[in-house]
Amino acid sequence: MDLPLFVMGDMNDTFASKTVQAMASQGFESAHQALQYQIYTYKYHKKPILLDYILYNDQIENIESSITHINTDSNSDRSYSDHDPLMMICHIC
Repeated sequence: MDLPLFVMGDMNDTFASKTVQAMASQGFESAHQALQYQIYTYKYHKKPILLDYILYNDQIENIESSITHINTDSNSDRSYSDHDPLMMICHIC
């Protein structure tokens, strides 16, 4: 944990799950915790949920996080994915 470390991706689990909480308890912060609204990356039966994460250790400073709803809220027949991207601008300490 002395080096910058990210764990990110589609974990298909909620943040309160035992699996994601076990990882978070190892000293990781989550990029979604800096968000103020629209905190979801997938819609299951039209219910918005967060399944995708960027977890990072204390060697990384989160400057800005965002979720771009280009897939779940799109009316297009041609979405890029079934999930929305979670992005983070950061500074590596």
